[in-house]
Amino acid sequence: QFGGNATSIRVNATTFNITSTGALSAAGGVSSASCPSATRGHRGNGGNVTILARDITIAGNLFAHRGSVGGCNDGAGGIAAVNATNTLAISGLVSAIGTGSVNMPHGNATLNATTLIDISGHVDSATGLKTSNLTLRSDSLLVFPSQVTLDSAVLNTTRWDGAFMALG
Repeated sequence: QFGGNATSIRVNATTFNITSTGALSAAGGVSSASCPSATRGHRGNGGNVTILARDITIAGNLFAHRGSVGGCNDGAGGIAAVNATNTLAISGLVSAIGTGSVNMPHGNATLNATTLIDISGHVDSATGLKTSNLTLRSDSLLVFPSQVTLDSAVLNTTRWDGAFMALG
């Protein structure tokens, strides 16, 4: 069996919160643990999540990644576009990760906030950051796919206590 591909979710609100026990998921579907043929074991592709709000807090999980189980180890990442017209705080997980191959690439997690992006959690496959103030706190992790260019305006207004990592 194939893991199904995820769909799209769009949220437009004044304030958006995912609590520490909550999740918003457009993750790809799971499949069998083996990869015996062309029709079994394939992971589903991640979907597209778009959030637009004045203030956004993600203390739980926002998923747009490939399926988590499938013996064929495939599946493309989706898109997580998080857009705050004021502040964005992430203490949970935002993931749009894929296999990372040419045919099944990592997805795109774009984070935009006019005033502040404050990350104390984990963001996978970050391909874009736009803000006037970025804080990467201790024990946080911001993971970029290879060949991502960061805007110098963001780098010049950033407090770096957390870690960066590049996906292969």
